[in-house]
This record gives sequence, structure tokens and C-alpha cells, in this order.
Amino acid sequence: MSKFSEEGFLSTDTDDLVEQCNKTYKEWVELCESINKYCLNIINKLQVHPNERQECLVSALFLRMLAIFEGSYILNKRGMDSETKILLRTLLETLFSLCAIAKHQEIAEEFFREHYYLKYKALKKMMESSSKEIIPDSKDDSLRLIELKNEVSKQKSKPLSVQELSKKAELGDFYTSVYPLFSWTVHSNIMEIGKLLDGESDDTIDGVFLSPGIAEADRYFLVGVECIVIALRSINTLFNLKENDKIEEYAKSYGELYKKNKKL
Repeated sequence: MSKFSEEGFLSTDTDDLVEQCNKTYKEWVELCESINKYCLNIINKLQVHPNERQECLVSALFLRMLAIFEGSYILNKRGMDSETKILLRTLLETLFSLCAIAKHQEIAEEFFREHYYLKYKALKKMMESSSKEIIPDSKDDSLRLIELKNEVSKQKSKPLSVQELSKKAELGDFYTSVYPLFSWTVHSNIMEIGKLLDGESDDTIDGVFLSPGIAEADRYFLVGVECIVIALRSINTLFNLKENDKIEEYAKSYGELYKKNKKL
């Protein structure tokens, strides 16, 4: 057995934490695994038409959501608190895009055309940066930048903000509540890294420490499952799957677990 102090989260110590999580949050673990299997079955039922932008994008985003959900589930059980929150923030962003596109065909088109703007912006930044002293701009780069700029204008490509997508998805409350909290973690906000500092007060730092923990695991399971349920509702409507009863059964399950745990 390797110790956490020697190998960090690669230590086999975290295997014991997984078992502890399975026991402590047995109902949440079972719910996560059940809805994951259900989603994999739903994916096989999707009849995606290649010429339907909404269907293609929503299907791809749902696959991405499921992989992120699985990743957050794995990290959560291993006590990787901050890393779980980082993935859940990504899950929320993907959810905003999926629901906005499922509800608005024009957003599907804008979402697709955004790639011209993103490529143009990335190349422009690279050419303007100090890195050109090491790697000089080539003639091909300059020509490509002009081509992309023209394409951006032609396609009316523009950036889509996370806030805009959350509003179009009718999930603005998530953007103003849970999303900012997880963003603190992504950007290594002082309120996040402060947890790694050991001291009697904010002005006294005696050392730094890192340790696994599952004290908040149920909260993260809740966020993950709720995001998946919301995505399933959009999938169900767009593809007319007639899976409403089963989806709402999952919604009822996580709602009941939420009420049982007073700390949430």
C-alpha cells in the first residue's frame, strides 16, 4: 500500500476512500451509476440526421456531458474535491450549450459558425504575441489570417458567451449561483487555494497541505445528476424519444435524496 503523503492522489490510499464513499453515499453512488447506464442506452436510440444541425450538435454535446459526468464521478469518489468542481463547471458550460441549441435552431447555427471567429482570434493573438520573436510570422500565417477574417465577416461569426448561452437555455439561475462557485476553483481563487494553507488566522501561515476528502461528495453527485437530468429532458424533446416518465423518475430520485440530506 502506498501512502498519500508519498504519492498524492496516485496513492493506493485513495482506494480505501472510494470504498468509504461507496458506503457513506451508497444511494447517490447507485443513482449515478444507474443514470449513467440509462444515458448510454439513450445514446443508442438517437436517430441523428446528418443534415440537421441541432440534432448533430446536441448529440455530440450529450456525449461530451456524459464523459464529463463520468470523470467527475470518478474523481469525486477518490476525494479530489477541487478537481471534481472543475469538471462540474465544464459540465455546466456544456449543459448551457446543449439546452440553448436544443431550444433554438438559430443558436445551433451561431454555435457552429463560431469556429471561424475562434480560429481567427487564436491566430491573431499568436501573431501579436512576443512568441513571434522565437517563431517569426510566416507568409502563410498572414494569408490565413486574412482568409479567416473574411470568413468571419462572410459567415457573420461571433463569440457566444457562457452567460448568453445560459439565458437561451433558460438556465440563468445556474449561471448566477453554482457556476461562479465552481469558477473560483478553475481560476485558483484565493478562497480555493486558501484551503491548502495551514494557520491560526488569515495573516498566519504555518505551512501548506494537500489531502483527499469526501465530506462534500454528495453535493457534487447532486450537481452532476441534476445536469444530466436537465440534458435528458432536452434530448427527449428534440428527438421525441417518449422517455419522459423514466427521466422524471430520476428527477424524483435525486430530489428525494436532496431532501433527506439537510446539509445540502
